[in-house]
Amino acid sequence: MTGKRQRLKTPVIHYHDRDISDMIQRFDRYTTMKARDLRDSGDVGTFRSNFRRIFSRFFKCYVQRKGYREGYYGFLIALFAGLLPLVSHLKARLEDT
Repeated sequence: MTGKRQRLKTPVIHYHDRDISDMIQRFDRYTTMKARDLRDSGDVGTFRSNFRRIFSRFFKCYVQRKGYREGYYGFLIALFAGLLPLVSHLKARLEDT
């Protein structure tokens, strides 16, 4: 980075989604794309390993990255982050997208 380092006078508020329905739609898009990538790679993994990732990813998002500060939305984001590998795995195995 070059130039003088400064701080913003007002915080940047960044929203990805308008509501929970938007969050679910984005989750669906992301899992579909990930499933396609898994199938293309030829290695969709195992159900067991993807199931275990639910807990580690939820913990990382909710506790380590302090998602709990965002209240219920933080919980939902962590939940979707945890479910993403498993749902992607299931879509790769069960759907032809």
